Order: sequence, then C-alpha cells, then structure tokens
Amino acid sequence: MFLDENSDPNEPIESFLRILQVEPDDDPHRLTNAGSYVALAVGGDATYYTPLDEDPAPDTVLAEKKANGQTLPSVEWIRLLRQRLLEIADTGVDPVFLTRSLAHYVADWYRSMGDTARADEDRARSREGMLSLVEDPAKLDSYRRRLAALDPEYASKSDDEIAEGLRRVADKMRPTSPDEALGRWASLRAWERDAADFLETS
Repeated sequence: MFLDENSDPNEPIESFLRILQVEPDDDPHRLTNAGSYVALAVGGDATYYTPLDEDPAPDTVLAEKKANGQTLPSVEWIRLLRQRLLEIADTGVDPVFLTRSLAHYVADWYRSMGDTARADEDRARSREGMLSLVEDPAKLDSYRRRLAALDPEYASKSDDEIAEGLRRVADKMRPTSPDEALGRWASLRAWERDAADFLETS
C-alpha cells in the first residue's frame, strides 16, 4: 500500500477502518471481535465499549455487556476508534506504519485464538482480572470512575451492582470449543485476504 503526493496522509487509517467494518460470511463478527482488540492495543475511549448493532444471544458475554451499558452502535464506536488513531498519528507516528502494525496484530490475534490452549489461558487471565477488580474496593472504585467519565449513569451505581456485572461477565468466559477454534482460523484467512495490502512486508 503506497500513497502518492496528492493522497490524504490519513487515508491509511480510513482504509483500515473500512476493512475492520467488513463482515464477510467467513468472519461475521470482525468488528465486535477483532475491532475490540485493536481498541485495547491503542487505548482511548473505545476501549471501554464493544461495538454492537444487533441483539446478542442470551446468556453470553455480549448480552451481559449490553445489559451493563458497555456496548455502542458501531458508527459511534468507530468514531471513538478513529479519534484515537488520529491522535496517535498527530504525535508523529506514520499512519502507514500504524495501520500495518495493527493489521499484523489482528492476524496474530486470530492465530492465537485458533490455538485453544493459548486462547483459554488468555480468557482465564481476563477472568482473573475482572475478579481482581471485584475483590479490591479501590480498583473497583477506579473502574467505576473510568466508566462514569464516559457514561454518568455509572456514577450512581453501587459497588455491589458494578461487582455483580463483572462477575456475570467473568462467569461466561468459558473454554474455547472446537467450533470456535475452526471459526477463528476461517476468520484469519478472511482477514489475510481483505487486509492483504496492509500485511505486505515490502
């Protein structure tokens, strides 16, 4: 992927965001899954939410997140992620370098999720992290204040309400099933196809 002298220097960011929003049959939840991990990599307000446009299946992590107000329509969530990527570019980071690095990050994430042992270890760490918030009042208060900065409704929630929401999400972080592992490999192939320009090594 190359830019000529007349190109918008931030076009790689817009192009990357467009690919992140493509959800083909072999990667139907790309934005919700891979997009969330991109947000974790770069930080910013998008980190505190999950992009979600449809009603999630009951008794799932996404259902709990929606019930807890931790989801946003994809258009709003992309706006937050775009804002963060532009902030990084404004510090002097080359947008081409930034987006290529993130494209490889996503590919590596799909590979790791296809490795069931590694994926289950990651889920266990995430679960432990959530439960550590529940067990430490100071951490729980800090977590609530971060959420309240984005959504004032959280300022009025009690420790017990916040803790119960975290426990419900943690309880749903189950081991990876064989079907999930196969789906991750299919998603990796789809990403390698759609993000080929970003994954070039030369």
